Amino acid sequence: MKKIRAKKVAKASAILLILFSFSLSIPAEAATPILPGKDRDMERASVQMFQNAIEMYKEKEFWKAARELIVILDFYSEFSKIDGVVYYIGECLYNMKNV
Repeated sequence: MKKIRAKKVAKASAILLILFSFSLSIPAEAATPILPGKDRDMERASVQMFQNAIEMYKEKEFWKAARELIVILDFYSEFSKIDGVVYYIGECLYNMKNV
């Protein structure tokens, strides 16, 4: 049982690491400018996704929470709570390892 769980955690960690590495490899200059109206919409959507991810985290659904947070990180790196996003991604990865 522990071997299977360890394999799943290792696989999940590898996938998240690849996704995170890919998002960091895109230079900031390559990002298209976001219009002010769209910025508000992205902020609002990101707040909702962040709140949903926190709820998933509290319910110990670490994989789902990490997935939501990575979407925010990939698509809206200017999010006002991006530091919280990175923190909870780390917490999710840590807790997946310990579950």
